[in-house]
Amino acid sequence: MDTNKGMAAGCRTDTEPVEQKVWLYASVGCLEQREDMERYIEKRIERMKSQAEEQGFTVVGTSMDTSRRTPAMERPGVQEMLAAVREGKVGTVMTLSLRHISRKIEDFFPVMTELRKRKVGLRARDSGALSFPSCPMKRPQKKGGEER
Repeated sequence: MDTNKGMAAGCRTDTEPVEQKVWLYASVGCLEQREDMERYIEKRIERMKSQAEEQGFTVVGTSMDTSRRTPAMERPGVQEMLAAVREGKVGTVMTLSLRHISRKIEDFFPVMTELRKRKVGLRARDSGALSFPSCPMKRPQKKGGEER
């Protein structure tokens, strides 16, 4: 009797399209006590989780940062989210507002570039309002220094 039977490795094939897999990200500006921050962010994550599931997404991960003072690409929560994006586990990143990623355009661009390079969507309630600061235009002056 052969007691040393071969074992076949079993693996589960994931049939859900990556576009339906969402990563939730939240951050907080500043609150006085750390425990308040963590509770506040957890409530935000739970709210996003409900919204994502209502929209047919499967939440595959969450991350958060307790400070927006650090540039976006240096925050642990952003790095965790981008690692999942690079591994192909995520089709969409959801955040309550774009300012959770950054209020500074120079910090926002590297994150957005990484998402676009990987063809990952970004969902936020204000993402339709994505605009860039405009440069004030000077009016040409007439001879003699008069404005038109």
